[in-house]
This record gives sequence, structure tokens and C-alpha cells, in this order.
Amino acid sequence: MKHDHEHEHNHEHGQNEKSESKMKIIRLAVSGLIFAVSIFLPEAFKPVGFIIAYAVIGYDILWRAVKGIYHGDVFDEAFLMSIATLGAIAIKEFPEAVMVMFLYQLGELFQDLAVGKARKSVRALTESLPDTVNVYRDGKLETVKPSEVAVGEIITSKPGEKIALDGVIISDGIVAFDTAGLTGESVPRELKKGAPVLSGYINLNSTVNITVTKPESESAAAVIARLTEESADKKAKSELFITKFSKVYTPTVVILAVLLAVVPMIITNSIDVTYINRALSFLVVSCPCALVISVPLAYFSGIGAASKRGVLIKGGTVIDTLANVSDAVFDKTGTLTTGEFSISKIIPSGHLSNEEILKLAAAVESGSNHPIAKAIVKAYKGVKPGELPEGVEIQEIAGIGVAARLAEGTVEVRKSAEGVDVLLNGVTIGNIRISDTVKIHSAYTIKKLHEMGITSHMLSGDRAENAEKTAGILKISDVHADLLPTDKVTAFENIKKSAKGAAVFAGDGINDAPVLALADCGFAMGGLGQAAAVEAADAVIADDDPAKVITAIKISKKTRSIAIQNITFSLIVKFAVLVLSALGITGIELAVFADVGVSIIAVLNSLRAQSLRKERL
Repeated sequence: MKHDHEHEHNHEHGQNEKSESKMKIIRLAVSGLIFAVSIFLPEAFKPVGFIIAYAVIGYDILWRAVKGIYHGDVFDEAFLMSIATLGAIAIKEFPEAVMVMFLYQLGELFQDLAVGKARKSVRALTESLPDTVNVYRDGKLETVKPSEVAVGEIITSKPGEKIALDGVIISDGIVAFDTAGLTGESVPRELKKGAPVLSGYINLNSTVNITVTKPESESAAAVIARLTEESADKKAKSELFITKFSKVYTPTVVILAVLLAVVPMIITNSIDVTYINRALSFLVVSCPCALVISVPLAYFSGIGAASKRGVLIKGGTVIDTLANVSDAVFDKTGTLTTGEFSISKIIPSGHLSNEEILKLAAAVESGSNHPIAKAIVKAYKGVKPGELPEGVEIQEIAGIGVAARLAEGTVEVRKSAEGVDVLLNGVTIGNIRISDTVKIHSAYTIKKLHEMGITSHMLSGDRAENAEKTAGILKISDVHADLLPTDKVTAFENIKKSAKGAAVFAGDGINDAPVLALADCGFAMGGLGQAAAVEAADAVIADDDPAKVITAIKISKKTRSIAIQNITFSLIVKFAVLVLSALGITGIELAVFADVGVSIIAVLNSLRAQSLRKERL
């Protein structure tokens, strides 16, 4: 359940992202304009123009480098950009200083735009969820925020509505609740007066009044939200591959530049500005312009490619994580299964045929809104379209089933361990097996994961027999059932500890949010998923298709491969130019020319991330 303060936070966060990107575009445009104008200024004024252009586009990078030094995180991209561009200014290569900083900011903008687009799509999925509750006050029904309801007050819930607060049923009769989002249990729970209900349950069939037993802050949904935050805190902070690369590359070139300036002067026992200038030129040449634009562009292309295929990835670190998956963990209901029921088998106990048994059961159940009743009626109409025989004296047998008088006699449909028993005049004539429908691409997903060397697991709050049956159909390697949200976290932590690479998790319910936050990469099923799950996830599958996990992994592997290709290619060229520059054979002009050429090739290579063909399912 998402409330006003969460809406406001998400809205504000979205506005901040949009404002930052807009401001960066404006700065790029202003800096570029000043740079272009400066080219045509008289020689005496050109340095001033270039430095203004540099300040407009680079002040935040310089400040980030200063803060990094202060906090002990020295050798990052910001530090490299800063010393390289300040080195260029020191040797009066002003255009080079501006261009390096401009390209770096442009590369960051590409990734910001991709991530911003994905997050905007995620917010669109969650902001339509309800955030109000109906409460009786002074004999009248009022619509208020859940946070405004006190313990002891009475709220009401209509069919199809989600319960906002924990409480106890005070209405007579039996009400069916879909608890899959909270517990993962596929079969609806039938509860009567005095039974507890939790926030997150969905009322399926009749209006019910509930006495609130806990304030919103202590409700089941709130407890899970806190558990999600704790899981997020436990999650290891990922770094972009380029960030890890910078932590090695930056100190290396800085040390080499210092040695290039100091060693010759020690050998000659004299101070020579030539070596200092050569060291500064070395720093400028070492700045990997091709990388600072092509690597973010590769991530931009990868995130865009995933988005076009219905996977909304929330950042470049997710791409890096998905390129190294060893274990894939799935929730059952709503993730690998549809959460809808179907007839899996009919077992006759007498002389009547399967069709006749189904017809009698459907006739009795035709007036019910219970999901199992709907599945039976749908199955019969699929076999034999047309009107069902009308039953009379239909009566509900509390907590057991339903009965009606037909032309053939009195027919009863009673709950059994794996579905319903059908009785005619008190004699059992057959059993109808009911199962949660497996999604069309679930088997393909598990098969492909195994072919890729990725181990599959299932964590479910559903009953063991249901979970194990689904796992058997899909050939999942490892299954854990009857799990509460805290149990899921513990089970996933154990899987994560033994994983050789990244451990990912896909789920859709409120109870999945803590694990989604803890996973190296969490996939939320966006179409049917709860808001808490979508918010906690690193990626959202918009159409609930589990096969999109495969798509995301393949796109990420290709994107990472392209990024490594760009780094390798640019470093080979860079190394050659650095050697020539260190020996004083070439000047900075050749270095700039070579870097521009490498940048163009790397950019074109980055765009290949868009070309991953769609999965053939």
C-alpha cells in the first residue's frame, strides 16, 4: 500500500532527476556555445573564453574530486578528469581541457537519461495503487488515509479491494481473501467472523467489516517495509565496472606522470621545466576520452535495449551484476505461475464421464465468485459452450462447499486436499484437481537458465505440496516452501552465501520486497506486482513474463562485453600514444587526434547493444 508521503517522495525524486538532467543539458549547451565563440576570439582573449566554458561544464566534477580527496576516496573518475584537465590548462592546452570535461559530462548524461526513463516507467506502474480506506465514524462512512485510522475503529472492504490495515473480521458469513501478495499462497483463504486479516489481503467476494487491531505503522505491510529497508542496508554496494577500472588506472597514470617528471631531474641533478611539461602532457594524453563517453553510452544502449523489450533496469550497476549471475531464485505465485486456477485433472469414481462430472460441478458453482468456482465453470464452457443447467435450492455449506438440486439429483461440490470432490445424492462421483496455472514461458526460462550454467531455486509462501508440484513441472533445482517473509530472507541469504557469482531474485508480492532489496539484482513483476515489490527491485518486468530474466541477462552480458571491448581498444591506442608522448616523439595534437578517432569507433561499437535480437519463445 502506497501512501501520500511515499507518493510525494517519489514525485520529488522524479522531479529532482528530471531537473538535474535538464540542468546538465543546459550546461552542455552553454559550455559548447562559449567554446565555439572562443575559437573566433582574438588570441589574447581565447584563454579566458575557454576557461569560462571549462568552468561551466566542469565545476561539479572538480568539487566531486575535492570531496573524494577529503573522504579518502581519491582515485576515481572525477579525480582523473580533474588532474588531466587542470594539467591541460597548465600547459595552455585549453581546448583539450574543455573537450575532455565536455565528453565526460555527455557520457554521464547518456546514462542518467537511460536510468531516468526506466525509473519514470517504474513510477507509472506504482502510483495507481490505492492509498485510502473507508472507516465508519458517527454512523457514516468516511474515506481517509490509513495513517488516520485508530486502533478499535471499524473499516469496511468491498469485493476487489485491498485490505489497508490489520484487523479482525466482525461480519457474519464467510469471505474469501486472495493472500498471494502477502503469503504467496495460491488458494484463497476463506475466513469468518473473529478471524484475523492482514494489510495486503484482497477481498474476493463480499463486503466485510473489520475492527482495526494495529496502527498503520505496525501493520503487516509496514513491518515488511521495514524488513525491506533492513535488507537494502545489508545489500553490498555495487560499483560500475568503469569505476573499478578507474581505481586501478588513475593511480597508475598519476604515479607514472610523477616519475616522468622527477626521475629525469634526479638523474640530471637539475630542475628542468621540460620534464614537468612532458609529465603534464602525459596526464592529458592519459585521460581516456573514448572511455568517458563510450562506456556510459554502452550502458545507455543496454538499458534502452532492455526497456524496449519490457525490462526496466534502474542503473548501470544492475547491468554489471546481471553479466555475472550464477543463481536465479524465483517466487512461485504470480511469478512462475499466473495466480489463476485451472482444471488439471478429473478422476471419476463411478460410471459418469469427465464431461458429465464437470457439467454438474459447473452448474452448482455457476453463481459463485470464488476463483475455484470460476475455474470449473470456465473449464466446462471451454469443453462445451452454451448455457449450464440451472440449479435450485443452492446453499453454501460454511467452510466446506456448496450444494444445489438439479434434474439429476442433489449435487454437492466439497473442498478436498487437491481440489474438489463432486457428490451426487451423497455419493462421490469424482474428484476435480485444481492447480495454479504455470505461465507459458516459465519452463523455457528454467531450461535456458540451466543451459547457461545458472542454478535455479524457488522460494514460496505457498503450501509445500503446491510448491513442489510446480517445481517438479518446471524442473527447478531447489525448492523451499511454507515460508514467511522473514523465512524468505533467511533462505535467500543462505543461497547468496553459497553462490559463485551474483544471486538474482524475481517476485511480485509484498512478501517478496525484502528479498528483492537484498538480492544482487531483484526483478519485480510489474504488471501484477505489489508497489512495495516494484519499488524494492533493481529491475521491473513490465509484462510479468519470467523469460524476460533471460533477456535481461543476455543484454547485460553483451553490454558488458562491449564496454570491455571499448576499454581494451582505447587502452591499446592510448598506450602506444603514451609511450611516444613520454619519449617526446609526439605532441599532444596527435594524442587528441588519436583519441577522437578511437572515440568515434567506440561510440559506434556501443550502439551494438541495441541490436540484441528478441528471444524466440
